[in-house]
Amino acid sequence: MVTNTGVETVTIATVTDDTHAVGAECTALVGTTLATAQSASCSFTGTFTGTDGETETNTATATAESADGRVATASDSETVTIAADDDEPEITVQKTASPTSRPAPGGDFTFDVEVTNTGDEAVAIATVTDDTHAVGADCTALVGTTLNPTESADCSFTGTFTGTDGDTETNTAEVTAVTAEQITVSDTDAATVTITGADDDDGPEVEVRKAAKPTSRPEPGGKFAFAIQVINRGDEDVELISLVDSVYGNLNNRGTCDDIVGTELEPGESSACLFEVTFTGEAGDEEINTVRAVVEEADGDRDSDTATAKIRITEKSVPVDPGGDSGGDTTIIVNNSSSSSSSSSAAAGGGGAAPSPTPTLVVEKLVRTGQDSLPMGAGAFSLLILGSLLVATGERQRRRRTS
Repeated sequence: MVTNTGVETVTIATVTDDTHAVGAECTALVGTTLATAQSASCSFTGTFTGTDGETETNTATATAESADGRVATASDSETVTIAADDDEPEITVQKTASPTSRPAPGGDFTFDVEVTNTGDEAVAIATVTDDTHAVGADCTALVGTTLNPTESADCSFTGTFTGTDGDTETNTAEVTAVTAEQITVSDTDAATVTITGADDDDGPEVEVRKAAKPTSRPEPGGKFAFAIQVINRGDEDVELISLVDSVYGNLNNRGTCDDIVGTELEPGESSACLFEVTFTGEAGDEEINTVRAVVEEADGDRDSDTATAKIRITEKSVPVDPGGDSGGDTTIIVNNSSSSSSSSSAAAGGGGAAPSPTPTLVVEKLVRTGQDSLPMGAGAFSLLILGSLLVATGERQRRRRTS
């Protein structure tokens, strides 16, 4: 603003600034006549950038002439400052490793990355990277995710690190994000994993076997039996804590399987159970189901294994005379009704001496008599032959881990 502080009329001659161009509005003041105490004003825009705390001082100058040609000059200055923006965008990245160490020679480690919008405006994730490992599909899928203030998103990836006792690896994840105004922010975080001495304890190891009997029935189908065997292949006692089937769910309440869940198995020991289902349909229908067993050592380490069986519906066939040559599967049933005696029987197709039966899973079914199951009487004790192993089921003594 220019003010005539004199006692005679003046005409503005120039308006300038020592740093910025004053623009059309201020140059338009040139020629304006100001009587005593009159003022005229204009404005212009100047750009100044920098970091927090930087300043710029610029000076505007105006000149005016009286009627007799005398010139008056006046100047004034203003200072502007760059200050931190409390509303600027910000993200925070946190990275963790699981496990943080492995015995030599090492192996796979899982890295979790979490990004949180700690700023005051929404941001969209632009990149997720790691300086050592490929982050994988789970983390790249975060790109494009919008995070409002305080919101978080996370992902995980696997990295392999091997070495000798004492070796370490530190790797850093970086996430960048952009605002609607295309302002980019980023943050990083690191995680360290370590190779320790070889672990004498190899941890629990379990093997699961599963078989169906029969594997097929003519339409419309009917009853099928499944036998499951759980074997402790580790070097320490384990407890069978879970037995779940992909089709029939938790087996703790099916057949004799509730007798083995919770059982403690010594190294090399096994436990088996049976359960029966009904499967009906048309010729060609089939059902594939998988059982998963989980065991746990006293120190909390766990292992699991799965086994799969398939049953199907076939076309109707002519019944086989029970007294004739069925040519069917060999079935072995061993019953022990006392503590000191046992008996066994074998049924095989064809005449002459019966060949040695192929190791198979016996599910208490009498093929030649057409019985679907062999009931176990009071005190009965049944044995299943599964591969080359003899597996006890029925009224076995259950051992539970005690605290």
